[in-house]
Amino acid sequence: MKIAAISLAALSLAGCAYPVSSIGQGAEAGHLRFVGPAGLAVRVDGQDRGALADTRSLIVDVSPGRHLVEEISSGRVVLHREYEIGTGSTVEIKGENN
Repeated sequence: MKIAAISLAALSLAGCAYPVSSIGQGAEAGHLRFVGPAGLAVRVDGQDRGALADTRSLIVDVSPGRHLVEEISSGRVVLHREYEIGTGSTVEIKGENN
């Protein structure tokens, strides 16, 4: 009985060594870095977040988690995709012609 209890305790602790998730969900923002032609407009979760200027890049801070990203060029949506953003991570999204 004593051996069974020790074995059971060891098995329950062994599961603690594995990470729960590879995507952090803390309070620190994640970042979307858009690279593309000047004028490319960016929409995240249905909200306009600006357009790429002459620097041809734009960084948008977002909360950790899943976000719907759209890029608009010449009035049409050229990218419509979901991205999973981790705490403190930066995801680079290359736009049209890049």
